[in-house]
Amino acid sequence: MVRGYGICNLHRGIMQKLSKLMLAAVAAIALATPALAWDFKAAGSVTATFNMKDAKASSADTITSSPKTFTGTSGAITLVSAHTEGDKSLTFTYKVDYDGGMDETVTLAASNKVGDWTASGTATQHKVSNGLDNSTGIGHGQSWTNPTTGSITGVTDGVASVTLTDGTMTHVLGSAVHLAGPTKGTLSDAVGGGADAKANVDTYQGYSFGYKVSDTLTATLAIDMDAGLDPECHGSPTDHFAAALTGENLNSTCFGVNVDGSAGDIAYGFSFGTGSSADDNGT
Repeated sequence: MVRGYGICNLHRGIMQKLSKLMLAAVAAIALATPALAWDFKAAGSVTATFNMKDAKASSADTITSSPKTFTGTSGAITLVSAHTEGDKSLTFTYKVDYDGGMDETVTLAASNKVGDWTASGTATQHKVSNGLDNSTGIGHGQSWTNPTTGSITGVTDGVASVTLTDGTMTHVLGSAVHLAGPTKGTLSDAVGGGADAKANVDTYQGYSFGYKVSDTLTATLAIDMDAGLDPECHGSPTDHFAAALTGENLNSTCFGVNVDGSAGDIAYGFSFGTGSSADDNGT
C-alpha cells in the first residue's frame, strides 16, 4: 500500500509538471503573437516594349532611318510590412532601385491615437549610389550630399514632420508643404511659360494650422522662418529677398493663408503669402 501511494504521488507530480510546461508554452505563444501580427507585401514592376518607326524629311523621297528596338526593364522593388494594435499602427517600407548604382529608401510611418487626437509621423532615410546631384533642391537639408562623379555614395538628411489632428484641427510641425499651391488646372498650349499656374510654394521646415470649417471647406495658416545669405519663403525656389546682393546674413519671417473648398462640381482654392526680412541688426 505504501509503495502504491508513492507511485500515485509520483504520477500526480509528473502531471503537475506537464501542466505547468503546457501553461508556460501557451504563455510564450501568447506573448509572441503580437510580434507576428504583421501584414507583408511586396511590389515591383517589369515592362517590355517593341518600338518601330520610320524617319523621313518632308522634302526627301527616301527614309533616312528606320530603327526597331526591343526593350525589357525592371523597376524598383518595394517591400512593405504593417502592424496595427489598437489605436497604434506602424508601416515599414524598404525600396531598392538600381540605376547606375544601388539606391535605397527606408521608411517607417507610425500613428497613435489618444482620446480624440491622433499623432503621426514618418521617418525616412535615403542612400543613393548613382551620383544623383540635387544640390539645388528645395527644403533645406533634402539635397543629396554625394557629388556628380557617380562613384561616391551619399546619404540624405533625415527630414520629417509630425502631425497632430482631431479631425477638425490639424497641426503640422517640421518639413512639409505647409502652404498648398491651389492648382486646379495644368499647363496647356494656350498658356505660355514652363509651369502650371499655381502658388510659388514647396516643402520647407515650418508650422501650419489647418481648420476644417465644413466637409467642403478647409482653411490653413502657415508660418515659415528662415535665415542665411539667401532665405526663402514657404519653400519657394524663387529668391524673395535680395540677400545675395547684400552679402549679409538675413532672417526672414513669412506668413501664408490657404483656403480650399468646393461648391457642387466646382473646386476652388486660394493661397496668399507675405513676408519680411532683416539682417542680424534688425535692419
